Amino acid sequence: MPLASLAKVEQNSCYWVVRSYSNTNGGLLKVRIDLEICQGQGRCFSIAPSIFDFDDLGNGVVIGDGTLNTDTLALAQLAQANCPEHAIFIEE
Repeated sequence: MPLASLAKVEQNSCYWVVRSYSNTNGGLLKVRIDLEICQGQGRCFSIAPSIFDFDDLGNGVVIGDGTLNTDTLALAQLAQANCPEHAIFIEE
């Protein structure tokens, strides 16, 4: 289930901020970047360098398998909310 249907996202200053989130199914959450949509703006790896990196063309890529824990979930949500192309997806 996409995060957009579960989160309350608000604009604060010049960044989008995730205010609340609940995973009612208890499953593992994973983050992914749709490489067809990503334009390499770099916000994801600027916001969450422990989760995202960039490839040779400057497009964002997920480090590892994308599994999120309690420490990385908030950063992934913030990166997702600030992606101008909406190329970041958090799914079960």
